[in-house]
Amino acid sequence: MPAGQERKSSPWTWIAGGCLTLLIVGVLVIGGGVFMVSRWARNLEADMKDPDRRDAKAREVLGTERLPDGYHAVAAVTIPLLADIAVLSNAPPATEGPEAPEASVAPDAPARPDAPAPPGAAAPDGPGGGGLGMPPRRWELGERGLVYIRFLRVGQNMQEIENYLSGKTNDAAALARNHINLDVDEVLQRGV
Repeated sequence: MPAGQERKSSPWTWIAGGCLTLLIVGVLVIGGGVFMVSRWARNLEADMKDPDRRDAKAREVLGTERLPDGYHAVAAVTIPLLADIAVLSNAPPATEGPEAPEASVAPDAPARPDAPAPPGAAAPDGPGGGGLGMPPRRWELGERGLVYIRFLRVGQNMQEIENYLSGKTNDAAALARNHINLDVDEVLQRGV
């Protein structure tokens, strides 16, 4: 090669470098996603096991300083980029151990952890567990319960729905325009 002339890189070198870069970025994205999901699941498990954390999370989801009198937090979950969910009940949550009330145990739960689940019942997640390290129990909501779901705000129509629900407007058709179809005989109260 004469002096002063540059040696050009092969196109295959650029293609291999691009593929390697994509592979590294893909591994980092997947690794970051696995890390975030596992951290979310650990926090969810800790929130569900600890009644104080569960109550605090329910208050955070509901945006209040205290839960309504006579109600207990059954569950409080934040699903990133999707929704916040809080479940309240007038029945206190079951305690662990032999003093747990019988009403909190699912009537169709197997007697032994290794016993097969009855037809139609959800299979336990792991040996004898109810998933996420929880005991194989089903919460009973008692006589009254509340399931509160706040979805991620999407779209421009959310403002007209919020205006109606907060009492700023009386345009009930805003609900129907946004595919919220209700058969209401009487409106008791709107807003706070």
